[in-house]
Amino acid sequence: MSETTQIQNQTQATQVMLDRYTIAKYLVTSDSLPSSFKTAGNILMAIQTGAEMGLEPMQSLNGLYCVNNKLSVWGSTQVFLLRKQGWRIKIGTHTIETCTVTVSKGDESYEYTSQKNDVIKGKAYGIAPKEKLFYHCISRILKFYIPEVMGGQNIYNESEIVDISSEVTQNSQINEPKAKKDALLEFIQNEVKDYDKLMELADDLENNDQKKAFELKKVELQPKTELAIEVEVAKLNDENPFLEMYK
Repeated sequence: MSETTQIQNQTQATQVMLDRYTIAKYLVTSDSLPSSFKTAGNILMAIQTGAEMGLEPMQSLNGLYCVNNKLSVWGSTQVFLLRKQGWRIKIGTHTIETCTVTVSKGDESYEYTSQKNDVIKGKAYGIAPKEKLFYHCISRILKFYIPEVMGGQNIYNESEIVDISSEVTQNSQINEPKAKKDALLEFIQNEVKDYDKLMELADDLENNDQKKAFELKKVELQPKTELAIEVEVAKLNDENPFLEMYK
């Protein structure tokens, strides 16, 4: 590669970064911006990391989140990246006790089996055991066999955030006596709008405030039964005779 070509490539890369930062400065003023991205720098980091995974800017902001200055990727986004890059996902045995997932493309094939004992310590297992086992398989395959699917980034999955948070908390207690904002608490209260994504955070809860916020958000977002929907409709229409039947 000639020196001129190298300079041109560097100039192009710099311009791309400046363009993304311009986008970040506009997005930081949006009321609908995910709350874990509080500055233009945070947004730029997410967009740049997502771009190296093959995500568009808005896919990056919705598919990644930041807790205690560590980026994590939603399980659903991991599946999206696999599918986008042509990997096929085959689910074998899938019960509340075990799950086997095979990811393949061409001549390459990787299989991983998760057992109940691998994930039972996490709260998410008690809420959605089959989903927890499935996403555990996906994250292990990505981390150990094909990290290039996520651009080679050292992205922490939901369960690993627990260890990171504990380490940060311990260091804060030793070196910084002043209380810090609870990033995960704010994230649950202000950002999570989807029931399935909320369930993925169950393993990250560390204190009573986070657990209380999680339970309140769970009640708010959990799928409603047909009866509950009918009662709400009746309330809106002020159909008192109907309501009497369900008291």
